[in-house]
Amino acid sequence: MNPELVKLAPDAQKYFASLVNTIGEQIEQVSHTGIRTWMNKLDTHILRIALALHLIECFYSPSSTDIKTLSLGTLKRAVVFGQYYRSAFHILQEKVTPNDDIASILLQIYDSAVQKHPSGITARDVYRESRIIQARAKAAGREASAYVADLFEKMSELGYGEVVRIGRSVRFIANQNLDFSKPLEDVDNVDNSPELPPDEDIDCQQGCCQSPIVNVDNQIITVIDSNTECQCGQKY
Repeated sequence: MNPELVKLAPDAQKYFASLVNTIGEQIEQVSHTGIRTWMNKLDTHILRIALALHLIECFYSPSSTDIKTLSLGTLKRAVVFGQYYRSAFHILQEKVTPNDDIASILLQIYDSAVQKHPSGITARDVYRESRIIQARAKAAGREASAYVADLFEKMSELGYGEVVRIGRSVRFIANQNLDFSKPLEDVDNVDNSPELPPDEDIDCQQGCCQSPIVNVDNQIITVIDSNTECQCGQKY
């Protein structure tokens, strides 16, 4: 089988350009170094996913699919996969990496409540295991237990679970079916999953950005010129 060049359809090209811009803007809002580094490669990951989906479509629907043209619909499906990919990566990084962002702290408390304290986690359970929380409470001039109780209330507002008070004791019971695909609002430094760009065509720097090209050589797939910089300075 001879190698084939696969290009994005014109509408897919414009959609991808708007996606690159969206990802670039969101990278600037992310404080987690590991996530920032990974997100710089997210557009290329999405292209690879799109190519894999395109080849599957070509195999199962050869009569209705042009192997040389990757459609807008296929690219949008790849973006959905990319959203899940990013969400899972974000959650993993926040769970395993020490981080003093409040969003990371809430996620770590939730994970501890689910894994270690299914019947409810107390404020003492939280702050005695976290020097970061102790430091934040001290910086705020508050008792660690009162500070954690406020975090419990915030988590309850966000749908992480419910707060149960028995006398002076405060316990947080985690929601076992939390949907991480929903954005976490009203929390500092939360890294939300990217939203799909609008369906309408978007002029990408007056059309100077060319569509990325991928090479299909038998079963070996390689992205060509994924870091090419166009005349407007936009990198892919």
